[in-house]
Amino acid sequence: VILKKMINDNENYTSDTVKLLESLIKYDSDLRIDAFKALITILPNDYSKKNDFKIYLIKIGKCIENNENISMDDITHLVNKDKMNENLFGIISIIINHIKDEQTSVNDTNQALKLLTGISSVKLTTYQLTYLLKIAFHTKNFILRENIVKYIKNIINENDQINIQISKSEINE
Repeated sequence: VILKKMINDNENYTSDTVKLLESLIKYDSDLRIDAFKALITILPNDYSKKNDFKIYLIKIGKCIENNENISMDDITHLVNKDKMNENLFGIISIIINHIKDEQTSVNDTNQALKLLTGISSVKLTTYQLTYLLKIAFHTKNFILRENIVKYIKNIINENDQINIQISKSEINE
């Protein structure tokens, strides 16, 4: 109830409120989800460029990554607030989990892939890339496989693509 009141009062859209919500996400498992949803509402656009509003998405991502109450709409809302934030890789595992979860609807899966494509400038860790490749390899959903491959192609830079082509040529000879 308090968090809902906080969202409804624009005077609470301050850096102090953001820090409070970030602390609740990190340290209070009972309020974590509500605090996250309040945080994404209160954060200003391009928040990573404003020193007072910087948050630690890596830690936040670890706190919420396995929570089924975080929807793709919530994650999309957060990403759309600051697409160029270099710390977005802190929530990539959440997006990937939505892709691999067989309970996730086709719409949510496509939304997750679209979101990944939109933030393709964010570098994936080797683990995350391997994980996506495993999902693509094991899925029976052809559209999902195709979208994962497209996403991976988008994130591989030109030099890597040249190296891949050279490696393919060497293998074929």
